[in-house]
Amino acid sequence: MSVEKQTPAVLVVDDEEMNRMIITTLLENTLGVKSEAVVSGEEAILHFKKRIEAHEELYKLIVMDINMPVLDGKETTKALRKMIASMKVEPKPEVRIIAHTAMPASQLGNFKQEGFDDFVHKTSTLKGLKQ
Repeated sequence: MSVEKQTPAVLVVDDEEMNRMIITTLLENTLGVKSEAVVSGEEAILHFKKRIEAHEELYKLIVMDINMPVLDGKETTKALRKMIASMKVEPKPEVRIIAHTAMPASQLGNFKQEGFDDFVHKTSTLKGLKQ
């Protein structure tokens, strides 16, 4: 029996190890979705860039923490959206980026203008990821 290597469909970006573990475990054990996790916005950009350069399938979903040191989730999302826009393929790949935050929605501002497709509050992660 051969085992095919499945390319992770989801990238989890969070500087807190416990948050990464919870999200990746929920994705895999509850939803059956393979994911990989990185600890920073810089690392997310590197992973994304490698996939583009290798002509690999891009992530279908990125779960992005907002408050991270150095490069926060908003700046990382803007950089990723810019990379997608500059790709020389049509149609452009659809990559959903969801803000994962403990901030109330009122403090998040207009998340769509920031490049996010949606947001999930950290206390309701499973319900939000299923949607």
